[in-house]
Amino acid sequence: MSRCFACETLVGMPSSVAPHASLQRIKAPIIGAPGNAVTHYLQYRCSVCGSWFHQNDLEGSPPGLWSACESEASVENQATQLAPRRER
Repeated sequence: MSRCFACETLVGMPSSVAPHASLQRIKAPIIGAPGNAVTHYLQYRCSVCGSWFHQNDLEGSPPGLWSACESEASVENQATQLAPRRER
């Protein structure tokens, strides 16, 4: 599925730009040891086109920018396809 115009416009914009109205915040992954845990991005999903986005902080990748990412379903499907097949 291709990105809607609002999502396409957001890619590469500074993270200070607010998410558009159809982006729903999904989660803020916490990375690191409990005493030193950090979040480098907020994850969003568009309710119109289904695109996934990261609102990266200065430690994110790319730093300080909005980036499009693969859908979680797509990542799960790839992992399933790469897993060794079990004989029944």
